[in-house]
Amino acid sequence: MNTTPMYYHDGVYAKEHGEIESLRASNIANAHCRAAIEQAISRSFDGCRLNRNCLDEVLAEYTLERVLFVLSATVDAKHWDGRFSRDNKAWATDLQQRVWCPYHTPSPTFDPRDAFVVQTHPAVLDGFVNLARQAAAKQQ
Repeated sequence: MNTTPMYYHDGVYAKEHGEIESLRASNIANAHCRAAIEQAISRSFDGCRLNRNCLDEVLAEYTLERVLFVLSATVDAKHWDGRFSRDNKAWATDLQQRVWCPYHTPSPTFDPRDAFVVQTHPAVLDGFVNLARQAAAKQQ
């Protein structure tokens, strides 16, 4: 399992506090998690249904915390897309505001989360987000 700690601060904070390597490692792990999600969905979607076990494949390699962060960043970045449910959009916005936005200096031209936005069909990804949120609810 990838045990790289999550890093929620922005590059300015990381540089000022000598934590650039932690930021880089976390962003690399986020990008790899994104790829794992894309691959799991690709293998598990038969054109009509998403196999419910596809989340387990990703969770075998990445923590639920990282998976939820990558998914919430994706849905939040694509908030304009009507193929994501209202509930998942609200969840994503809330999670991003609680765990990432307080530590991020906004930039109108660059969002570092773009490197780990999942590029899977939004309707299928919405189902995967539901599975991840259900797993998180069971853990609580």
